[in-house]
Amino acid sequence: MVSGLVTAPLTAHALGVEGRGQITVITLVSSVIVVVGSFGIGWVIRDEVGKDPTTRIFWQHAAQRISMAFAPVALLLAVGVAEWLKLSSTDRWFVAVYYLVAATAATRSADGNVLVSLGRTSSVGLANMSFASATALLYTVLFALGQLDLRAAIAANTGGLVVQILLLKGFVLRTSRSEERGMLRRRRQEIVTSGVWSGTKLVRRSARAWRAQLIDTLVGRSDTALVSLLNDARALGLYSVAGLIPQVAYATFNTLVQLSFSASPRLNPDTRLKNILHAGILVGLLLCLLGGAAAYWLIPPIFGKGFEPSRSYIVPACSMVLGLGAYSALAQDLSRRARSGGLVGLTVAISIVSGLSMAYVVSPQVGICVLGVLLFLTGIGYSAFRLGSAVFRFEPRSIAASFRK
Repeated sequence: MVSGLVTAPLTAHALGVEGRGQITVITLVSSVIVVVGSFGIGWVIRDEVGKDPTTRIFWQHAAQRISMAFAPVALLLAVGVAEWLKLSSTDRWFVAVYYLVAATAATRSADGNVLVSLGRTSSVGLANMSFASATALLYTVLFALGQLDLRAAIAANTGGLVVQILLLKGFVLRTSRSEERGMLRRRRQEIVTSGVWSGTKLVRRSARAWRAQLIDTLVGRSDTALVSLLNDARALGLYSVAGLIPQVAYATFNTLVQLSFSASPRLNPDTRLKNILHAGILVGLLLCLLGGAAAYWLIPPIFGKGFEPSRSYIVPACSMVLGLGAYSALAQDLSRRARSGGLVGLTVAISIVSGLSMAYVVSPQVGICVLGVLLFLTGIGYSAFRLGSAVFRFEPRSIAASFRK
């Protein structure tokens, strides 16, 4: 999130409105590649390695096979995006390399979750921070040198991913001595020979987490995806600036959810659903007031006069903030109600299609507003279905207690 806030003004000044729109499409697709390519295997690895640390090489090899299998899909997406944006031949190669690196998501997820299972959470945090820091640093240096064009921006994102991959791999290698690695490889061979983890079993085990992650990513970037589908780089470039408001908001809502589980792990699930819903709406309103006002006054001086029309997207962006605030409560509740995931995914798809239709018929601004309202109603409707009239009972003390240790 911080990296995005730092690099956004740099790309705005260096690439202009349409260039900003192009890099937004490219990074949006890369985020989808990361989620689809990981196939939810990280959650399985965290559980299995936590139970038996000697299985970690088996799981790392499984993740590598998933990454290799997904590489051709990433290349096809690179070709499709390049055609869609009408990129030059050189830019196409940069996108292809970027997506191939992004396609190693399963491997990165495996290494990260192995470290978490072994209690090395600080190493994972450092690797994640290094990705954001390296990307922001490369953007800053390239901008200072006057070399920040589209391919340089793609290269900077690729460089950040490479730094993260190398650090995670290095941290994992340090968890075992050379003589232990022989034992771990023998343990992997035992698991392979026994056939206890067939491909079908792995797919079934990881599919639930993968579906939840996919829906979560789709919702978090649904506004940007909606504008991207209009195939209008200028409109996307303009919205990408105002769209920073819901991006910051969604990260804030996810932090609230994590804080709730950390502060009150034994809280009644229905109480947690209601309190996160109310907290999300309250925080969303606050972010709309502060973020909307700040965006109106700061967009021209920070991003340049060419982005002044971005002001017309502030209200739609705030609509998305409120929609995401209500949806965040639903998302955390789905983690214990897996059977509802399909229905929620269908509802989200209908919301996006409805917003896209309005964007085509009326304007992108109206389409985003419709999407935000429908996500808000989805979150409220789901909570009301689960809680009944209690969803409308506002209890400030209970909300505060949910987030305080």
